Amino acid sequence: MNKFKKLLADNLWLFKICYKAAPSYMICYIIEAVRNEIVVFLEFTLALNFVLECAEFGRPFETAAIFLLSLLAFVMLGLLFNAFLFQKLQQKAQPKIKQAIKQMMFNKAKEIDLECYDNPEFYNDYVLSVSEVDNQIGRIFNLITNLCTGLVSIVLSGAFFIGSDPVSFIFIAVSFAASLLSGKALNKLNFKIRNEKNPHERKLGYVNRVFYLNDYAKEVRLNTEVSGELLKDFDETNGKILAIDKKMQANASVYSFSRITSATIFLLTLCI
Repeated sequence: MNKFKKLLADNLWLFKICYKAAPSYMICYIIEAVRNEIVVFLEFTLALNFVLECAEFGRPFETAAIFLLSLLAFVMLGLLFNAFLFQKLQQKAQPKIKQAIKQMMFNKAKEIDLECYDNPEFYNDYVLSVSEVDNQIGRIFNLITNLCTGLVSIVLSGAFFIGSDPVSFIFIAVSFAASLLSGKALNKLNFKIRNEKNPHERKLGYVNRVFYLNDYAKEVRLNTEVSGELLKDFDETNGKILAIDKKMQANASVYSFSRITSATIFLLTLCI
């Protein structure tokens, strides 16, 4: 429970920074996520069911045509909103959000005692934090999308299937929960892998810089044995990274397969 509270607090903190930097974009992004899931429900669940009922019970063609044309108009308006969001608002908002977060991190870095930078563990964490800024921004938007689509899907599909077939609702709920838990386990595993590989990746980066930066070119030419030692370290470090990947590969494959399978069952059930 404490981990969940911390995770929630961290994401809320990051969301507030993004909202403060670009409030209109964040609001429109949430609206777009909700709109997109409503369209998915209307197209693949409600519309399909309505058209089949029209055919089964012999309803007039005009009834189905008016419904489908109304749905088409709604989808077209949604596409226009989507284009406005991602082609205009996003182009202005994303740089503002990245600037706000990076500026905050650099301001915080100035307040930290220089002695901390001599601590390898602190420096590993600091380098990882800075390098993950762009990725974390992407994750917070993915989280917003998944949260909005998940809630809308549960509410709309739940209401629809409870009204038409309560048993199928239970089946959908179980597959959705399995997909959610598998995704959570996979994210934890990826974070663990990233932390274990970080020191080795930094070492690889150092060896690369030694070979291509002018600062070290003279030393490498004068000390012929250095190149061999560096290449040896490079191979050993690559081997350690590969060993980490191999160690985690089985669990990652299981979590990924479980997540994809559960999500596929969930979507197929919605369509059927």
